[in-house]
Amino acid sequence: MIKQRLEFLWENRPSIHLQLYFDWKNNEAPDYFSKISLYFDRKINEDHLSDFSQIIDLLVESVRIVEEINTK
Repeated sequence: MIKQRLEFLWENRPSIHLQLYFDWKNNEAPDYFSKISLYFDRKINEDHLSDFSQIIDLLVESVRIVEEINTK
């Protein structure tokens, strides 16, 4: 669900990869961790300064989506 929502938000522009990890503790339920990576088809640098505002807005919304899904 996370990947689908992020792909929709980003309009399939960056390639989105999601990795899930868990850490088992002594006789306890494991802690789960996720790593979400966005891979752009170009290097982002100061030449794209005018895009930074939109990228930051999309990143903030991405975090909101992940938090929303993880709290369900």
